[in-house]
Amino acid sequence: MSNLVTLENVVKTILEKEPSARADDMYLYYLFCTKYGFLSDYSFTRIFRDKDYRNEIGLNSPESVGRCRRKLQAEYEHLRPSEKVQDARYNKTSEYIDYAIGGYNPTFDRLLEGKE
Repeated sequence: MSNLVTLENVVKTILEKEPSARADDMYLYYLFCTKYGFLSDYSFTRIFRDKDYRNEIGLNSPESVGRCRRKLQAEYEHLRPSEKVQDARYNKTSEYIDYAIGGYNPTFDRLLEGKE
C-alpha cells in the first residue's frame, strides 16, 4: 500500500473508529497491520525488524503511518487525542528540540556539580 493518499484514508478510518489509536502510534500500527492480515505470530518480528520483508509484502513503515496520523490530527480536530496526551506530546517535542540543538549534555551537569 505505497500510495500515500490511500494510506491516509486507511489511517483516517482507523482513527475515526478506534479513538485509542489517536494517542498511541504502536496501537495504530498494530490495527493497521491486522486490518490487512499482515500480522501473525511468525511475521510480527519480521515486520518490525526487516525492511525488505515489509517492502516484499507491501506494508508501510510505522513511521509513514505515524506521519499520516500527525497530518490528519493537524487537519481534523475530532481525530486528536485528549488534551492531556496533546500536552505530553508537546512537552516531549520541546525536549527533543533541546536535545537536537545540544541543550542537554550530561557531562556539563557533572562539571557543574564538580564531579569531573
